[in-house]
Amino acid sequence: MNNHRTEFLSSILNNKKNLAELVAAAIVIGLGISFIASSIFEYFDFKYKNLIFLIIGSILTLIGFIFYLNKFFGRKKFSKKIEGFFILDKKEKKVIDIDNYDYANKLASNLKYAFKEDKALKKTWNKVDFENVFKKGMKFLEIINEASEYYLLEKLSSHLSVYFNNSKFDKDELVEYERNDIPRRSS
Repeated sequence: MNNHRTEFLSSILNNKKNLAELVAAAIVIGLGISFIASSIFEYFDFKYKNLIFLIIGSILTLIGFIFYLNKFFGRKKFSKKIEGFFILDKKEKKVIDIDNYDYANKLASNLKYAFKEDKALKKTWNKVDFENVFKKGMKFLEIINEASEYYLLEKLSSHLSVYFNNSKFDKDELVEYERNDIPRRSS
């Protein structure tokens, strides 16, 4: 877990370093292009060349700025594959607690609580053929995926709560959402 945190912090520092390198490279490239453009400008001789080159240069510069602003400040998407395991008791139809393995323990307890809260979910779980779960177990996998997503969201929520409780920032800038504020996704 600590290794993932280190990788994340390293990626942030690398992004800052990459931004500084990009700015430096842009300045050098800009100067080079300026010299080339001056030479091209002097090479051509036609009416309104100042205006035409100004318009073309402005459009190209604007396109470049829009591209990089979108790249750095645009919507960020990422995908992360997280591996884990759990032990399934096929006869009892339940996930087994594993000593010192948080994911499996939380998965087992989350499923137990979910089944108490939602009888239809428990009924669906009990209908699963656990002897052939990976052949015909699509409902089983859906339930496990939902429980795993809940586990990850709970971990993220705890981590963010600790961060924001220990950080000094303007509390008015923080927007908190409750469970009911998040729209349900349609299946």
